[in-house]
Amino acid sequence: MKSLLYTFLSLLLILIILTNQAHATPPDWEPPTNLQFNMQIVARLTAIDGTFSEVETDLVAAFVGDECRGLASPIADVDGLVFLTVGSNLTSGETITFKAWYSVTGQIADLNETFAFTDQGEVGTFDEPFIFTIQTLYPPAIYNIVATSTGNGTIEPSGTIELVHGSNQLYTFTPDDNNHVFDVKINGTSIGGFISSYEFVNLQQNSTIHVYFATGTGIYTYAANKKLTITTNPVSSMLCLKQLNDAIASYSYSITTMDGRIVLKGASIDSSTCIDVSALNSGLYILVIQHDKGDLESHAFLLNK
Repeated sequence: MKSLLYTFLSLLLILIILTNQAHATPPDWEPPTNLQFNMQIVARLTAIDGTFSEVETDLVAAFVGDECRGLASPIADVDGLVFLTVGSNLTSGETITFKAWYSVTGQIADLNETFAFTDQGEVGTFDEPFIFTIQTLYPPAIYNIVATSTGNGTIEPSGTIELVHGSNQLYTFTPDDNNHVFDVKINGTSIGGFISSYEFVNLQQNSTIHVYFATGTGIYTYAANKKLTITTNPVSSMLCLKQLNDAIASYSYSITTMDGRIVLKGASIDSSTCIDVSALNSGLYILVIQHDKGDLESHAFLLNK
């Protein structure tokens, strides 16, 4: 009965861990699900500062060689106890080693302890848990941030930089004259425009930041359906469109002269699309939007280079 309870708690903990870690980057430790035999460990994990971890995003993993055989996390409500199920396809004889992941600092540690696997074996109890201790603590995880931009302006810093797990990094946006920040995307998700900076706080994963610069001083909202915004007139080089709350699945566009001749056409790339009109001659044009459901909208804009 106790072994079944430990197994249930361990499986529940793995589910909680994977859910909580969706936006972080822990090691890709994953035990097989079809192992025939198991043993149970009730333990506490020594933290980096010498106390015991009660951080529920920390991990303790069991290994045979390079194969993960069990995964669990401290439970804060029971003083950081770790309920770890270790699996095997042999009833005994395999040597189990252990590693830890410290989520606050993004560091992996080899642990001192080893066991010989024994089917239905039990190590540690609620009252006297086994203690895992650090043998080797490796440097923190390193993540990349890739910063890019479209249009007339600069993002600083630009390009790819490396940062240690948990770092903060500030980005500033400087539009050229007669331009503005039309949209900013973090990891592909829009956070809006008309902002001058963005800071990554407590970095937990590889990330991207992309800034769309556009001509004009404001944005115009389409009155018919309130689905798109467009840069105000006049336009000098980039005509940028942005979906409001991802309301449109997709749309196509064309730019025509006043007499109806199509000079540019294309389709939306994602929630923000910038059209390079710098090759066109200065003058008055019509932007025609065809939404995914077939409805059309048209708006005039002045290209003034």
